[in-house]
Amino acid sequence: MKPPILTHEEWAWTYAILTQWGKGLPRAGKTGYKGNGWDVDDLYETARSDISFGRDEVWKVIEERATMGAWPKVRPELARRINARWKAALNFSKGVLQVVKEDTGKAPDVVKPNDPEKVLKELILDYWDSFLVDNWLSDNLPDMIYFDSYDEGPSDDFSEWEHQVRSGKYKRKI
Repeated sequence: MKPPILTHEEWAWTYAILTQWGKGLPRAGKTGYKGNGWDVDDLYETARSDISFGRDEVWKVIEERATMGAWPKVRPELARRINARWKAALNFSKGVLQVVKEDTGKAPDVVKPNDPEKVLKELILDYWDSFLVDNWLSDNLPDMIYFDSYDEGPSDDFSEWEHQVRSGKYKRKI
């Protein structure tokens, strides 16, 4: 899945709405994975599945935000999923605008897309599933792993895996 096809001005709107609505995102506690005893590839796939689970529920909450003007209270695990998707979409749209500004020398005007719901849905649900989740995990997963102090700590293999995650080993090709 490719990102939504938008004009520069529509990307500016997308970034603006993600920024505006992102200020009151539901609070999400930290989650983590006990690193002891995992096959590192299984750990990655489990974390990917966990953070991507419930896309319909995520969208339902976003629709409620659009209707009510505020984020509803949600369970912590759902809040984590919303936050991850939202922040990844925000960072991606910010990156698009940075490239536009570098190429044109100015920030584009803000123009609302013809179908803003479709744009947000494609970016937060579909593009997350195909691309953004792996970017998000490369930035966040290594910090979500912990080791019990009474078990053996991270091995050299784990350190190498952490480096591979951060450098994009698991990113899917689009």
